[in-house]
Amino acid sequence: SISSIAFVDGDLLLPLDSGGVVRLTQKDGKWEEQWKAPKLRLGDTSPLFYQGMMYTLDPRAGQLVCTDAKTGKPVWEEKVQGEQRGVCA
Repeated sequence: SISSIAFVDGDLLLPLDSGGVVRLTQKDGKWEEQWKAPKLRLGDTSPLFYQGMMYTLDPRAGQLVCTDAKTGKPVWEEKVQGEQRGVCA
């Protein structure tokens, strides 16, 4: 499986093949990068957006990360115990 795109206030939160996430804004018919967070590793999980925050899970490191979806800056992160396959939000 692959990560899915998330839509946030008309913008795209796009998982990158190389790892990380980018937020794209459409301006004058073209997509422009608003921010890029290359350290966010998603594996085959997808970003979740809720109340202005983006939540991602790095299944290899077992790390749950909360990021400000407007700025791309990390807010908090937490180590998840146990196997991270099939995590649902």
